[in-house]
Formats: sequence, structure tokens, C-alpha cells
Amino acid sequence: MPTTIKAAVLGALKQPLTIETLQLDDPRPDEVLIEIRAAGICHSDQHYIDGSIQRPLPSVLGHEAAGIVLKAGAAVKSLAPGDHVVPVFCPECRECANCISGKTNVCLRFGAHNAETRLSHQGRPVHRSSLGTFATHTVLPERAVTKVRNDAAFDAVFYCGCGVTTGVGGRCF
Repeated sequence: MPTTIKAAVLGALKQPLTIETLQLDDPRPDEVLIEIRAAGICHSDQHYIDGSIQRPLPSVLGHEAAGIVLKAGAAVKSLAPGDHVVPVFCPECRECANCISGKTNVCLRFGAHNAETRLSHQGRPVHRSSLGTFATHTVLPERAVTKVRNDAAFDAVFYCGCGVTTGVGGRCF
């Protein structure tokens, strides 16, 4: 049964985001439902708003966040309800040639988890640009989520999913 959430939705380019009530599908076997506790805005989110990066609209932006796992699909092995987590903007697929060789920062399936929408508004799809963390909740594949210590402050670790990985990954090319 879908979860009712609130999200900041980009409905039109170069317009303010609006807060909407949406439906979010339950996690599939390899996914987790995360309650977002802190989120940041990245410059790339501005690119979605101004149209420099094209994505289908309406769309929920955001890819810097931290939260708590509420539900885990049956096949999820590394996460459980109650775990504190950071969604990862550039997860590794663990299958492509780059991931197998250890060059996980240049995964060939980068962003594959971003393409599918799990959101709807009044029966119509709402897309997700990046991880869809400008919302109270998001559903993501296990491989796109990293567990952090439960005593880590959400407002201090949310940027690790993009800002830190950008800096570290940029040094590895």
C-alpha cells in the first residue's frame, strides 16, 4: 500500500517548488523506505530548476539527505528498519566492468536508479530527479544507501551522499 508523503515538486522550469501531497510506492524486495530527517540543496538541483539539465516534469529534486530506514524489502541484507542512512548519489552497480575492477566512482550504470518514478499525484506519475530527497520519504535500492552510525547528526552527514563523494571521486579519475 503506498505511503502518503509531502514533497517539494518542480512543476515547471524556472518556477518555485511547491509542496504537494504525493503517493509513494512501497519498497520492492531490493529497496528500502527512508524517512528523510535532513536534506541539502546542491547546485545541480538549480540546474534542474533552470532547465540546464533536462528531466521530465513534474519532478521531486534532491540528492543530499540523511534519514532512517522505515521498511526494508525481503532481499535487503545490509539495512534494517531503524538504521540511520545516507542516500548515495553515485552508487556502484557491483556488476559493470568498472565496479568489478574497483573503479566504482565511474560506474557505467550511474544514475540507473534515478530513472524510474515511484511517485504519483492524483493518479498521475511524478518523476524523481536524482534521489527525490526533497520529500518526507523516499524509496531507493539498497545499493544506493549507506548505513551511518546512529549517533551521527543528520544535519552533519547529509552532504556525504554527494559533496564528499564528488570530492573523493573526482580525485580518482
